[in-house]
Amino acid sequence: MKRILRTALLIVAIVALMGNTVLQGIDLPKDERVLERVLDDSHLTTGTTTRVGMKTTSTTTTSSSSNKRRKLKYDPYNEDSYQPNQIPPGAKENDHYKQQSSSTPYPSQAPSEIPSMAPSPYIYQRPPPSSNPTVVDNGYHRPPSPAPTVHYGYHRPPTTTTPAPVPDHCPAYPDLVFLMIPKNMMLKLQEIMKLAKLVSREESGPIGDLIEEQRLVYDFFDGWTDPDDQAVVAKTKDRPICYAVFEATQEGNLGDQLQNLNPLSKEVEGSDCTVRAGYYDAYKAEYYDDFRQSVEDCIRTCYDEFQRPCPLVVGGDSQGGAAAVVASIDLAHHNPQVITTGAPRTIVNTSPCKTIDETRHSRFLNTGRHEYDYVPFQPDILNTRHVGHTFFLDDGVNWPVATPGFNNNEPRLFLSRDLHERPVYEERIQAMIDRDCFPIPVGKWPGGHYCTQDDECESGDCSNGACTNV
Repeated sequence: MKRILRTALLIVAIVALMGNTVLQGIDLPKDERVLERVLDDSHLTTGTTTRVGMKTTSTTTTSSSSNKRRKLKYDPYNEDSYQPNQIPPGAKENDHYKQQSSSTPYPSQAPSEIPSMAPSPYIYQRPPPSSNPTVVDNGYHRPPSPAPTVHYGYHRPPTTTTPAPVPDHCPAYPDLVFLMIPKNMMLKLQEIMKLAKLVSREESGPIGDLIEEQRLVYDFFDGWTDPDDQAVVAKTKDRPICYAVFEATQEGNLGDQLQNLNPLSKEVEGSDCTVRAGYYDAYKAEYYDDFRQSVEDCIRTCYDEFQRPCPLVVGGDSQGGAAAVVASIDLAHHNPQVITTGAPRTIVNTSPCKTIDETRHSRFLNTGRHEYDYVPFQPDILNTRHVGHTFFLDDGVNWPVATPGFNNNEPRLFLSRDLHERPVYEERIQAMIDRDCFPIPVGKWPGGHYCTQDDECESGDCSNGACTNV
């Protein structure tokens, strides 16, 4: 009996040892790695990628269990995603940004772009002559409030890295820079201009006649028309981005013209935003339900096992830009980026409109010698406002972009109808892309440049129609 008991105990011990060995040989699931964005949105890698001048360096980092995908608010797979005060793994404080004043805080709900310009809580301090501004070409974002920390979009180079100089064919950076516009931003604007031409009945005809042809050009393409308006939803093949673009005013269409003249206002359902009724109608046209469904279908084409959608960009020229602002309110749950040219004021001043993230709005405006695109600067008799970043375009200076400030609504004189033409915008945008001097520094006009107001000048002084020297 004892012999049987010993044998049984021996067998149990052997089985236990074998089981432990088997368990040790099993590969347990590892923490899911978080992939960070790199310069080109179309390709992802692990680690931290830093843009130094016009070059990039990479260092590999290991994600901890606290950085598991399901716990992160920051979405590195989505080109335009971010969360307030969310700093990606590996990012550190950027010495180039120093807080100048805490009396005018920048909007704390979003970490992107430039603040109000007078005074500015964050002003770019030009590095020593041996270095230049450093920025990752992922989007134009400034450090979030309240502290000048670094978030997605900005990565300080390693301490052992010397920033590369500006390319030889590009001018030196100006002394005062409020933000940098990367190439991918200009490529988005170029795509919006292309789609704005397609959706223009006066130039391309009814959009319905172009759908089958354009589906060979785009990964996804839908278009709709009614008597007064047209719209398209398209996804580019080279980069997984969905665009929603709206038609500008048709000169010979009375109903379309009346939308611009409508003095009434309407509240956008499900928001705290009130907008001009004519632009509300331009967005919520007869095809609205089909348009909304198409937007959802487009962004789902990027879905994978983590259910990440395509980023959404809405835009347009002139009245199409106003419709895009209304669309950004209606589609706020997708956190769209809004890029417009020559758009009129859209949001009524009496509404708080906290539904949208104003820092995601960018409007590009043509300027000439003491002249401005007349549509955005028409007298405000309807108590409405612009939101977001204002970029003045001028093809006659070293760096052809300047800004008067964030949420700038100051009137300008004198106004030009010729500067409102879309071909003028297309020409200037294409010239900047062809020049290939990226990122583009955005500050204010240098001494000697034409101006009409002090907020346009680097010196803060516009005298006799020209910016004075600093």
